Amino acid sequence: MRRFSDLVLLVLFAAGAPFVGPFAGPAGAVGTGPTVAVDAGWRQDGGDPGRSGHQPVAAPARGLSVRWTAPASRDEEQVGGAVVVDGTLFRSAGGPSGQVRRYDAVTGADLGPIVDVPGRRFGRLAVVDRTVIVESVDVGSAVRRLAAYSLTGHQRWETVLPDAVSGGYTVGDGLILRSAGSEVAAYSVADGAVAWTARLGGEAGLHPPVIGDGLVLQASEDPPVLSAFDVTTGRPAWRRAVSGAELVARAGTVYAMGDGGVCAYAVRDGADRWCAHNPTTTVGDRPGGGGAGPHAGAQQAAKRSNGIDAVAQRATKSLSRVDVVGVGRPRFGTVSDRALFVVGDAGRVAAILVADGSVAWTGRYGLGWEVDTSYWAPVNGGGVVYVVAYHFDVRGDDVRHRTDLTAFSAADGRVLDRVELGFDALQGAEPLLLAGEHVYFAALERLYALAVR
Repeated sequence: MRRFSDLVLLVLFAAGAPFVGPFAGPAGAVGTGPTVAVDAGWRQDGGDPGRSGHQPVAAPARGLSVRWTAPASRDEEQVGGAVVVDGTLFRSAGGPSGQVRRYDAVTGADLGPIVDVPGRRFGRLAVVDRTVIVESVDVGSAVRRLAAYSLTGHQRWETVLPDAVSGGYTVGDGLILRSAGSEVAAYSVADGAVAWTARLGGEAGLHPPVIGDGLVLQASEDPPVLSAFDVTTGRPAWRRAVSGAELVARAGTVYAMGDGGVCAYAVRDGADRWCAHNPTTTVGDRPGGGGAGPHAGAQQAAKRSNGIDAVAQRATKSLSRVDVVGVGRPRFGTVSDRALFVVGDAGRVAAILVADGSVAWTGRYGLGWEVDTSYWAPVNGGGVVYVVAYHFDVRGDDVRHRTDLTAFSAADGRVLDRVELGFDALQGAEPLLLAGEHVYFAALERLYALAVR
């Protein structure tokens, strides 16, 4: 399971029309690739079924400014999540009632609620195929539910979930893929019916599945093992030991991040692509030699012993004390056509080339405080990488807390801007969104909309 610090409540004291703006960097620069005229919205956590965190239709940025906020204004209200569809932002919340509320994504004008259910706390939501999907918890009984509504709030279906925990869900191929405990389940977007369920090799923790190339990929923890299932039938496709349980996928490759480092695998069959290596270190200093990764020898051992858990334990142990990437423990990532951007727990972010796993640059989001870390998945687009970070420091009687959003150049890691976000409480894992010319951060107390300038 994730460390306790990942779950603890942090108490702090102190897009209209699609935008088309290709990134033109110098030859060899690490950018987010050419943009095309595609959906400028952000319809689910991670932005797409691979949870890549990449927005191909995003404005280049030199700086950021707060455009508007939507605070939690009702008694005991907590913001649950947000998505952007066709210039409208949908925000979920819970408190006296579970609510999905709409805002103009550019101006912040309150367009009113479309769903209001007493006694519910609404969490993460998605809007796919003109269907609003939201997971909720009953106040008091803690019963979990999954429901779907039309864009005007008409309930299409609702189902009671069989478990008391949730690792999150991802929508793709007409299905809602949800992890909970040691199982992944597929629900039909059309009617909520269970299409299939599959057992995992261990607990999924708070790691949601990703979807790519007709497969559902779900990682389990302790040790990290990645399982692949046919998205339509749930039939197992392959299973293997990996470097970590946090996943993102794009263009036929799935990237795993965790105590074992950062590694890339083929979605189709789980084959090794690479494990991240820093060109400034010698071959002998990095696991697996010239970037081949920790599993090159481990795979042969697996064939002899047929013991994937033992393989994963050996691989993880061999890497857990080696910071090859230069960010500390890799926590979250976002991937473009050219690079995987990884946020670690040591106040740093790194760009890793998707072609060969080499580290192109590292940047610092930390302030040099006692704690500089991130509990949130970054996003990228328009040649910019966005990272939300939490900072804590004690100097004598001075106790300081700070949460901020930092924009890095995807090409070379330069800090383009840093904006402080005023929060009294955060839970961790709140969604960061990138849509057109705006960045949105939906946390417990309020939703921030920041304009790219």
